[in-house]
Amino acid sequence: SKNKKKINTYWHKRINSKGNYLASNVSSNLHNKKEKKVLSRNGFNLVLLHVFKDSPFNVIDRNRIFVDYFDWIENNLKIIENSKELWVFKMHPISSRWGENQREILNIMLRQILKKKLNNLYILGNSNKNDLLLKAKKILTFSGTAALEAIVYKKKPIVICKTNIEKLSNNVVIRPKSLSEYKKILVSKIDFKCSKKQSDLAKTILYARENLY
Repeated sequence: SKNKKKINTYWHKRINSKGNYLASNVSSNLHNKKEKKVLSRNGFNLVLLHVFKDSPFNVIDRNRIFVDYFDWIENNLKIIENSKELWVFKMHPISSRWGENQREILNIMLRQILKKKLNNLYILGNSNKNDLLLKAKKILTFSGTAALEAIVYKKKPIVICKTNIEKLSNNVVIRPKSLSEYKKILVSKIDFKCSKKQSDLAKTILYARENLY
């Protein structure tokens, strides 16, 4: 249909840094040597960071298992410490515009919480999110745009907050109800695939958000 063609055309523009969402444009136009090294590995898990200063207090969700972004990342580090898989933390593409040094924040957390570096953890700054989403096994994000982007690539994201797409499609994200469930999911080998219908729905929502609202 005409609308489907518009949506697909916009998605193509978006992954080529020509969309209407600044963070996506920045992230789609970056590459570095460490990113290429990660992409060459046989499977990795991707944690998409949010801007820590923008922690989600506008909506109080008592069912949410983590209070804010700091709490979320602290617990992720504790779980990853005992994991044998490769984990990639992708810094937010415009965090520096908030005056935030995310690499330093993560390094402080590693020193204070685990008191060591992790050999199975990569921290990526200037890197292409689309390439990472395409290759990642598990995709973790607190909420928001990154969840929709993962679904477009037919992968169920592991999220903490409720997402809008859940109102339109069942079983489209994995949202743990407890910390113990979250830990099990992070070390599991369950199927994280989405359907083409769900992928098309996520693409449509992104198009509407970035062109109509």
